[in-house]
Amino acid sequence: MADTGALEPLIEVLEDEREKKYGISFSDDRLAKAKCPWKVFYGCNASVRISHLRAVGGFDQSFVGYGLEDNELAYRLFTLGIRFVLSDRIPVFHEKPANPRDPYKSAIQGSPADFTTYVENAKRFIRNHKDDPEVAQVLGQALAAIETYTHENDNGPWLGYRKGEFRP
Repeated sequence: MADTGALEPLIEVLEDEREKKYGISFSDDRLAKAKCPWKVFYGCNASVRISHLRAVGGFDQSFVGYGLEDNELAYRLFTLGIRFVLSDRIPVFHEKPANPRDPYKSAIQGSPADFTTYVENAKRFIRNHKDDPEVAQVLGQALAAIETYTHENDNGPWLGYRKGEFRP
């Protein structure tokens, strides 16, 4: 099994990210006050007014493969001033496939983790919102963890990201 130590900060997100990683629960309004609530937005169980989706142009179709398209949409909604609310009355059942597209879940299962499209989407996200230092910080941390993981395990392609050398 691959050593997932470098991904631990991100793997926590897969467990119950609101509680463990961000300290946000259904019983409080910390998500509404969070600096970057778009980090915990998942399109598989989100309700957004169509007028808000139209105002931000919907999903960015240039995102490909796995990762970040829903967070990038949430970022644009957040910058529009849309408030994020969690509800424990709207559950979701998310089937767990044997071969997940999510490279983090692949790594946990001990399967080869291909971060190629996630990395490209992170670069795209940073380029699209280069004036926001929070975007660069959040995604830079994710890219650094992926780089460490792929170098330690030599089981996934890496696209040349080096902390401090990234040029979107």
